[in-house]
Amino acid sequence: MNVSSEAGSPAPMGGGTPAYGTSKAALNALTSMSAADLPAMEVDAGCPGGGATDVGGAGGRPVERGAASVVWAATWRDDGPTGGFFRDGAGVPR
Repeated sequence: MNVSSEAGSPAPMGGGTPAYGTSKAALNALTSMSAADLPAMEVDAGCPGGGATDVGGAGGRPVERGAASVVWAATWRDDGPTGGFFRDGAGVPR
């Protein structure tokens, strides 16, 4: 399970934090490549969203909601998808 960010998805890319977005785009690519190379394992990425933390600020999502998003993606049954990127129980474009 990789913890990624929608900042690494090409659709919403823009200015702001290019190093962060680029690193998350690389992590998303690594997730896809690892899933292809490790067919006996489930390899996915989850996005917790911008949390209400010291870094994210008071206006962010509750930390529990972000954590639940990642835990949901990390606790698939054995027949779950692999190579996916998820947030809040839904796929995120890469």
